[in-house]
Amino acid sequence: MADKITIAIKDTPTTKFEALINPETVNYNVAIKYAEDGENTPSGTNKPEARFDRYENDKISFKLILDGTGAIIANQPTVKDQLDKLKEVVYDYNGSNHEPNEVTITWGGFLEGFNARLQTMSINYKLFKTDGSPLRAEVDLSFIESTPAAQDAQQRNNSSPDLSHLVLIKAGDTLPMLCQKIYKNPLMYLEVARHNGLVSFRDLKPGMEILFPPIKK
Repeated sequence: MADKITIAIKDTPTTKFEALINPETVNYNVAIKYAEDGENTPSGTNKPEARFDRYENDKISFKLILDGTGAIIANQPTVKDQLDKLKEVVYDYNGSNHEPNEVTITWGGFLEGFNARLQTMSINYKLFKTDGSPLRAEVDLSFIESTPAAQDAQQRNNSSPDLSHLVLIKAGDTLPMLCQKIYKNPLMYLEVARHNGLVSFRDLKPGMEILFPPIKK
C-alpha cells in the first residue's frame, strides 16, 4: 500500500514521482457517451432518442503542494527539483515512444494502478527566497484514463459481439468454443485465426491473448 500518492512511468515504474504532501481532495469523473438517433425519434416530439454509444475514459484531477522550506523533511529537494522530476514523469516527450509517457497513479486502496496520461498541469508559485527561487508551489494536475479499448471491454465483461474482446487463453479453450460464446457462431474461428495471425486455429496455448474483433455488418 502506498502511503504517499505516487505517479510512475508505466513502462519503467522505477522512474516515479512520490508526493511529499498528499492532496486534500481528488476529483474522479466518469461519463457515458450517447448517440442521438433521429430515426427513432418518437412521433409528436422533436427530441431524438439517446442511445448508449460507449463509456468515456475516466478522468481524475488533484492538487499537489510542493514545499522547499525544509518544514516537511530535512534536506528535502528544492521546489525546482521536485517540479523537474514531476515533469520528467508526466510531461516530457519520450523519444522512444514519440509521445509523453503513459503513467500509473497509485495511492493506497483508493487508486490501485490507475493508468493514465496527463491532460493539463498548472503551476502556481506561492513563496520565494530573496533571490527569487520558489519555496512553495501548488500544482493542479488532470489525467485521462489510458486503458486500451479491448482491455476495457474485457474488464467490463461486455458480451456484445459488436465489441472487441481480448481473451486470455486457458487450458481446454478452443477457437470454435470461444467463437460460439462470443459470436454465437463457432464458424467465425477462421476469421479470428486470420485476425491474430495464427497459422492454425488449433495453435492455442494457455497464457496467449487472442483478440476477437467486432462482427462486421
